[in-house]
Amino acid sequence: MDSIRKDEYQIAVLRTGENPDATEVWINFGTNKISHSHGDGMNIGIYFQDADLMPDNGYPNVSYGGGWNSDVVRWFTGTASHNVVAFNNQRQSRANGTITLWSQGDVFKVFRANAPGTFSGVQKYERSLALVNINKTSTYIVDVFRVGDGPEGSYEKYNRSNIGDLTVTGLTLTDTEREYPQAIYLSNFQKSIETEDVWTADWFLNNYFNVIKYGYALHLKMIDFTRDEQVFTCDTWLPPSMTLKSQGHEGFQLPTVVTERTVEQGETVAFVSILEPYTKESKILEAKRLDCISIADNKDYEVNVALEVKTKNSYTDVIVLLDCDVDEDLTDVRIYTERGVIETNAQSLLLRYDDNDVLKLIRASKGDYVKIGDMVYNIEDCDDVTEYDF
Repeated sequence: MDSIRKDEYQIAVLRTGENPDATEVWINFGTNKISHSHGDGMNIGIYFQDADLMPDNGYPNVSYGGGWNSDVVRWFTGTASHNVVAFNNQRQSRANGTITLWSQGDVFKVFRANAPGTFSGVQKYERSLALVNINKTSTYIVDVFRVGDGPEGSYEKYNRSNIGDLTVTGLTLTDTEREYPQAIYLSNFQKSIETEDVWTADWFLNNYFNVIKYGYALHLKMIDFTRDEQVFTCDTWLPPSMTLKSQGHEGFQLPTVVTERTVEQGETVAFVSILEPYTKESKILEAKRLDCISIADNKDYEVNVALEVKTKNSYTDVIVLLDCDVDEDLTDVRIYTERGVIETNAQSLLLRYDDNDVLKLIRASKGDYVKIGDMVYNIEDCDDVTEYDF
């Protein structure tokens, strides 16, 4: 099936591959919906090998004291229980999300949407997702969540998978405590006191309800590239269904990673990561963030993102996702790689090299050009993907 967008309902799905090995990434990019009051704008989920790797909480359990007015329902429908970003521990307001980039190619599919006003005064609440094919059955997703252009304060991004176990690398953790408002059920915090520039969190799924019939040894790996962040691990309480509760079940504790950035008034920051669904073993050998230098003033703005990803099929990808709201004279960037210098103003770009550093393909949109060494490739300044194959 093709990717699909439903602007009226503020829902979109990126799709690639053939069932049962397909990858699907859905996003709920707005909260201004009739009869839906969850604080889950920009919440995402991933289906891989017919398994739900990032399930939504769904319908709340109203059998606790207070029914629809209980703390459990407030938690279930709140913001911190979803895979989104919260501002100053607030619940999201109702806000319309608008797609600003919908670029659907063969091996590179890009979505971007912004929902200003999701939190009071916050003008930038924007998530970009790039679904990249490694081969016919393996993929990864570049996730760039830009927030800010509003009041000073603290942004927290919540990252969790399905029922399972979590392993982290690149973090040195120690026990700590965190204070939250009532009806936020996060517990057992650890804080990273030494965080590497690139670190990983890997969730190994437990097929607790025996509903995963095809996929096996399923993982979701997050590789994080966010700058100047505080990193915490904790448990998220997933309340039981009403049926399970009637049987005495107390629910589940989902292993969770929380990343935090503080901002000054008017500042915008970017949470940057790769999400890789995989079975048995990861297909990503190495990944790093590249400097993305504005040609006009020679500054590296963190809202512009360039990554390099080496995979087990002997390819190296360079992915560029530029901020569409930078000043017009700052849209052109220069990126230094081991294979040479890249210059571009394309808002989405994939370059793929083989193991001999030979360029195999270009996929780009929303810009004018890509310059690689002395070669210049023209790009259509629209959502449609410009493709070059070599």
